[in-house]
Amino acid sequence: QQKQQQKQQQKQQQKGKVIEYNGDELYIGDIVYIARYPHIPFIIHGDIGNGSVEILKPDNSLEIVDIDSLQNALSFPSLHQDTKNENELRFRQSLLEDLSECQLDYLLVCME
Repeated sequence: QQKQQQKQQQKQQQKGKVIEYNGDELYIGDIVYIARYPHIPFIIHGDIGNGSVEILKPDNSLEIVDIDSLQNALSFPSLHQDTKNENELRFRQSLLEDLSECQLDYLLVCME
């Protein structure tokens, strides 16, 4: 029950939020990599401001990082777009398979 309440709070606070930084747009729910861990996917969880965002780590903890340290892997809006491109489908599938259960749960909350 507590987990469900947390999900609802996250959904209300973050759904559809766009983060603008140096002319670029990031979204809550974007899957990203950071320079320190180039093979571990993270999810943008919140906008801190001043060029920083909060990311959801695989262990369900949050960390504040500079946007400049992020490498965008898959934008949240693109998860809603259909594609028949096999390479794109394989890429999306492998990226989603690399996410932890808590990260997948958070993406589902963002999609509702």
